[in-house]
Amino acid sequence: MQIRPAVHDDIPEILACLKRSLGEVSSPKTFDYWSWKHIDNPFGESPVLLAVDKGKVVGVRAFMRWKWRWKGKNYSALRAVDTATDPDYQGQGIFKKLTLSLVDSCSKNGDDFIFNTPNKQSKPGYLKMGWSEVGKLPVRLKIRRPINMARNYFGREVELPEVDHALPIFNLKTALRNFDDSIARYPRPSGIYTLKNKSYLTWRYINCPILHYYGYLEGEGEQQALLIFYPKKQKLGVELRICEIQANNPLALNKLSRALRIIERRFRPDYWSVANLGDSVLTEALKSAGFGKPRKVGPVVTLRPLKEHIPSDWFDINPWDATLGDLELF
Repeated sequence: MQIRPAVHDDIPEILACLKRSLGEVSSPKTFDYWSWKHIDNPFGESPVLLAVDKGKVVGVRAFMRWKWRWKGKNYSALRAVDTATDPDYQGQGIFKKLTLSLVDSCSKNGDDFIFNTPNKQSKPGYLKMGWSEVGKLPVRLKIRRPINMARNYFGREVELPEVDHALPIFNLKTALRNFDDSIARYPRPSGIYTLKNKSYLTWRYINCPILHYYGYLEGEGEQQALLIFYPKKQKLGVELRICEIQANNPLALNKLSRALRIIERRFRPDYWSVANLGDSVLTEALKSAGFGKPRKVGPVVTLRPLKEHIPSDWFDINPWDATLGDLELF
């Protein structure tokens, strides 16, 4: 069996291996989706390793490139994402061999760390390979229809709102076109955060082939606030998930309550959700808009250092100023 880096010509065989191992569950196994995620990524093309036996791809391991910023310094990161082992080859340690080989390769390449959001089944394996559990991302909730939520919990059918994707007021392309590009680079005052600009937001949310995101732009000129969100069907009802809140001026966040009211009239969610750590101005705006205290109900974050200089602070969830859009499975 050969372990080697993947090339673009391997993509059809990679997709075939993913389908044999995982089916179509969780994400589509298509060329367009793989290309968007692993080739067109503005942070760079993903390193991918393959296990090949007699010319057949029997194992896949991909780390998606990412960048984080901490105290004025940029860090080159990777997110452990797609992995698969052909059903006929399971139990031979291929997943571990590919993962550790790719870890070693990225370390030699000069990358700083690997992070991911494993599920309960995969987390123990990562911990054995040197990952550390950082904690669950805190999420703030705003409950709007508690009676509906109780009825939904006991079996009432949940239906998503029907909203025209092209409706200008909630069209993300329109919002981003009118969006001052400097807003996306508005630095967080504390915490480790993802570097974002208009190019990133376009790739992540507009070009995403598996989910439609809505956008709403409040204000103009030097006081703009951009919200990126989508409705999600949950057991408790319709969750309106805020993936991003960007502002070019702290004063723009004073308009957050108004923006939420306008969105809510059309989408009528049972509750809202948003991740919020590290930005005190945004925290106060969310409190004023009716969001409760942070609850540790978000995804579990795990971390694998590739260099010794990784700050010890990062092994606790509190400095992670990540958005739900940063850590969604996609």
